[in-house]
Amino acid sequence: MTVRHETGGDLDARPRGPRSRPIAGVAGLATRLAQNEEGRGFLWWPAGLAVGIAVYFNLPGEPDWRVAVLAAAAVLAVTLWARRHSGFAYITSLALLACTVGFAASSVRTYWVAAPVVLERIGPVEVEGTVIAVDARGSSRLAVRIEPRRIDRLASDQTPAQIRITAARSQAGVLNAGDRVRARAILMPPPGPVAPGAYDFARQSWFDRLGAVGFAVSNIERTADARASRQISFALAIERLRARIAGKIAEAVPGPQGAVAAALLTGKRGAIPEDVLLKIRDAGLAHLLAISGLHMALVCGAVFSAVSLILALVPWLALRITVGKWAAAAALAAGLGYYLLAGGSVATERAFIMATISLCAI
Repeated sequence: MTVRHETGGDLDARPRGPRSRPIAGVAGLATRLAQNEEGRGFLWWPAGLAVGIAVYFNLPGEPDWRVAVLAAAAVLAVTLWARRHSGFAYITSLALLACTVGFAASSVRTYWVAAPVVLERIGPVEVEGTVIAVDARGSSRLAVRIEPRRIDRLASDQTPAQIRITAARSQAGVLNAGDRVRARAILMPPPGPVAPGAYDFARQSWFDRLGAVGFAVSNIERTADARASRQISFALAIERLRARIAGKIAEAVPGPQGAVAAALLTGKRGAIPEDVLLKIRDAGLAHLLAISGLHMALVCGAVFSAVSLILALVPWLALRITVGKWAAAAALAAGLGYYLLAGGSVATERAFIMATISLCAI
């Protein structure tokens, strides 16, 4: 039993020096914050990941990804050990774990997508490869992304995984995703930011595995073995479908109206004239061109309502099945189709994840 003085102090209480008081104060503050955020700790996980990612991209040099993974594993072990001891140690290790996981994920991703990059301007050179995507660039140019099999003057271990060259708009109906092609082009390294802190196209190109950009100095011709391109991957089949739908919309609704409609359905915004795009931005409506939550909610909501109504109009079905579950399944399938058709951008992916969580709750 603890014996107290008249002043209320404990006889067995250890004297605390000036150094222990700040530590105890920080530990107590962390404990109180953890108690206040009880049940919401998972929401802080993205913040910790963001801190780790930010630290990685601000390093002056490239760290070894294996060291980053080992550090994250070590912090995980410490966190599991500290879980048995509630309080400051567990909270600190958990926050540090989120940061190290974000750092390690960035390092591993950078290593995983590593591919050769053209270091200087070369060309004209002959390029042979497979078309991955064809996008309009205004009214006169096309941006053709190619997975090269051979590039003159470059060894196989120096050939980029993907390149992007511009071509004449007249070839819009000739080239399709999956085609084997040949062309003469001038290639250059992906450009860096035009000003400190500006958008870094070279960094984005690295993660897109885009090792060179340039322009064609001849027509892009389909090679004699183009029949082999019929056996294409699922991703290229989706890209072909997107291009075909965008082309049909352009034929049915020519001009800027058709370009905007195609952008809202397929995510291909390159055909929108520059002056129209500037007007949309000045009006504060440019965010509508990015297929995200609003578009996904309209598609999933419309399909959910339509399927619910149709099933409810059939009494034999309505009495034997759960209408809401079937409608949610149909809406989820429609959302997945729209996600693939829109190109699967980050905004569309985020919207689809949120829609999936909501529909699965039904």
